[in-house]
Amino acid sequence: RCSGLPNSQCPSELTQTRLFSFLPWRRLLWHLQCLRWPQGPSGSSASRIPTGSPSRFQVRKFWKRHTCSSRQVVCRRPQCAAASSSTLDFAGMAQTNSRFGTSRPVRREEFFAAEEVAALQAELVRLRSERDSLAAERDAARTQELVPRREMWRSLEALADRLFALPSHTTVSFGQGIHRECAELVPIAPRHQWLQSHFLASWRTHRRAYNSDEWCPEATIEVLCIAEVYNDVVATAYRQEVARIREVRLDDCTPVPELDAAVLVRTALGGPRLNEALLYHGCALETARNILNEGFDSRLGGANAGQAFGCGSYFTTVASKADFYTDIAHDIAFENQHEVRVILVARVALGEVCELSQYDRSLRRPPVGDDGLRHDAVLGVPRCRGGCVDHDEFVIYRSAQAVPQHFIACRHLPDCRCRTCIHPRR
Repeated sequence: RCSGLPNSQCPSELTQTRLFSFLPWRRLLWHLQCLRWPQGPSGSSASRIPTGSPSRFQVRKFWKRHTCSSRQVVCRRPQCAAASSSTLDFAGMAQTNSRFGTSRPVRREEFFAAEEVAALQAELVRLRSERDSLAAERDAARTQELVPRREMWRSLEALADRLFALPSHTTVSFGQGIHRECAELVPIAPRHQWLQSHFLASWRTHRRAYNSDEWCPEATIEVLCIAEVYNDVVATAYRQEVARIREVRLDDCTPVPELDAAVLVRTALGGPRLNEALLYHGCALETARNILNEGFDSRLGGANAGQAFGCGSYFTTVASKADFYTDIAHDIAFENQHEVRVILVARVALGEVCELSQYDRSLRRPPVGDDGLRHDAVLGVPRCRGGCVDHDEFVIYRSAQAVPQHFIACRHLPDCRCRTCIHPRR
């Protein structure tokens, strides 16, 4: 009976069993309410668990004592007049009915002694201390590696500023107002190797059609020629435009995440960063010739390829996106290779960029920023950042903000199944 309670308030054996029915070992409690142990092999008296529902401590103590033994018990259920005999195997945690021979598994909670709990707590403290020390060492190593990486990036940016510096000499006129020089870069030249490596690494997969869920495989291409072009008239206008932006933007312009994949350059060495970069521009061969001779004309930008962000000149850091707007140059060949396509590499001064996540075909100039100053360019944010295009699109609305600096001639291999090969532009 329960101590401290009158007999009328003591629960019956059946009620006690229901009180403990939520425990993991509730099935055993039913059989352990009234146990009669047979006399052991040594002649000692039988062990008994007190009548009634045992406490958790009593059950654990009993199980711990007979963990590796098999005992025959007699269970007297309150609702049954006859007693049933079962064999409990605490080693295998199984109960076998002696009358019917049926067997079923039994469960019990894990038991941990006080000394085992103390040992586990000490081990936990040691592991936490070891974790904190390793985290401190990792942070220290990361801080030490960060300084050389910053210096490396600064050295690479300084190298790009000088390696892709915009020439400033005067070109010879070819008549009809054309001032243009073109020189092919040898494969061992640093600029050739840098541009070719960046060009091949910037190809991506594209949808088979607009708003299609099917994607084409990445293109397989071959670079045939990389040449440097220079037009002193267009370059002079570009320098004047950079100076105009520098008068308005006294400090570095806000960095754009998409430009991390581009070759960043700087016309005014030592001056502020105006988000100048080498970007790709794709167009028909005849249009490319006009751009090399006269420069970009934002009034005609997107006239034949769509104007998702208004009338302007479009550029991208993804070469495969620019490749889609090119056509096959049937009248030129490099090393007896036909089906050649030409992609322009332009030097673009983006300045302060306005990021747009939705199409706006009415734009004719960049929107005004929060500081009251008008932005210098527009970025079509890609879908990976919540935008509306698969790959970035940079748009300028002043022709002098870009100058063609290189062009790359390439061809698609016969086994190529990219979007350009499946749906070539006519």
